[in-house]
Amino acid sequence: MEGSMTNYINTDKLKAEIEKRAKFHNDAIKACTSLNNIAITHSAGWKEDTELLTIIDSLQQEQPEVDLEKFTEKIKTFQGRYKHPEIVSIKGAMAFMARMFYQYPDAARQWYEQLPKATMDFNARKEE
Repeated sequence: MEGSMTNYINTDKLKAEIEKRAKFHNDAIKACTSLNNIAITHSAGWKEDTELLTIIDSLQQEQPEVDLEKFTEKIKTFQGRYKHPEIVSIKGAMAFMARMFYQYPDAARQWYEQLPKATMDFNARKEE
């Protein structure tokens, strides 16, 4: 795997696709009139699909739930340390923010989107 960027997927869409596959396998099993290789193959596919859904559900439960208010409070607590910049290194601040965004991607995205957006036209500044 190239690079170290983490990609996030929409688990609802993934689960919907796996559920479609599981339904396909289940319907195919029901259509079989005897226990033959086709029925066995679809049975194995259905079992794999349902196991995947269980794995996805268990992984989602392991993610800590942090709402935007709690996330913002953690950020503000950390920002309070900037009153004494000699205590907080830039490297430490970056590591903290990276950890927060990695651990709580949804709350982090909401928090980031609420930040005021400032734009600067560098060409206009050069002309002044």
